[in-house]
Amino acid sequence: MTTYKEVFGKYVRSVSSDPPAAAGTGEIWYNTSSNTFKTVGFNFAWSSGGALPSVNNGLTGAGTPTAALGMGSRTGPQASNSYEYDGSSWTSGGSLGAPMGNSGGAGTQTAGLIFGGGPGGGSSTTSKKYDGSSWTATNAMNNQRFLPSGFGTSQTAAVANGGGSPAGVLSTSEEFDGTNWTNSGTMNQARMSCTGAGTQTSGITFGGLNYPAGTAYANAEEYNGSSWTNVGAMNVARGMYAGGSGATVESAYAIAGDGPGNPDSNKVESYDGTSWSTRPNLATGRRSGAADSGATTTSAIFFGGRVGGSDQSITEEFTGTAAVKTVTTS
Repeated sequence: MTTYKEVFGKYVRSVSSDPPAAAGTGEIWYNTSSNTFKTVGFNFAWSSGGALPSVNNGLTGAGTPTAALGMGSRTGPQASNSYEYDGSSWTSGGSLGAPMGNSGGAGTQTAGLIFGGGPGGGSSTTSKKYDGSSWTATNAMNNQRFLPSGFGTSQTAAVANGGGSPAGVLSTSEEFDGTNWTNSGTMNQARMSCTGAGTQTSGITFGGLNYPAGTAYANAEEYNGSSWTNVGAMNVARGMYAGGSGATVESAYAIAGDGPGNPDSNKVESYDGTSWSTRPNLATGRRSGAADSGATTTSAIFFGGRVGGSDQSITEEFTGTAAVKTVTTS
């Protein structure tokens, strides 16, 4: 009979009491007191974070859960604002100089990027960079877009894909190198209000709506730096807007959103590189909110958005805490 040692190259140790969760990560052991096999898993939950300085919907995000950047808005007086988050509270950042809503975002808190969208959420080719204090216009995108997907953890290696335009919903994508936008691969599914995660050479886009919005999509596509490949679909179809996060494909989150029969969604899913898993719901379901771009497998944030006709300043923080768990065979 094949043993655990032969398969995994190490013994299952026997102990009378469980080791601390941090010490037992990646290990299976046998607890002689409870006569059970144990390992370390994670308990996931959402909790309240610091509120935005003003209510916002139609904003986009970048950065990490402890150093996030919120930018743009469809909410009138806030439409030119940006905000910085330190893991507990938001402060005002530099002004965009002109209203931008329904835009895409990428980069970090001190090297952010916003593109597409415009006043009232209209489409544009506008692109601007942030240095941690002020915004500077860059060369324009090749395609007008609103509600595009945006991803990339670097200001000099970002991707914009999908979105709506005066010509209809788009399947095109383009890459930003810090100065110029270059057309790249075509997605298999044209859509707006999709979102993304990962890097310019290893990314993913998911969810979305058709144009005019009447169908919500659950499908996802991975990007290798030049072309798009269909992968496992989300469990719940919805328009995502900027509710996607993940520093890597394997740490992607689909947070909130909306769609036919699924308004102001509180649903959350995570992607492991192969399939999507349901995670705990947001406390407050909403649409047109934003997430950071640098989430890990155990940490993300979601902020702003709209519930019904009411714009929100809510921030919710997602965490995974290591915990000892009993191994089951069923």
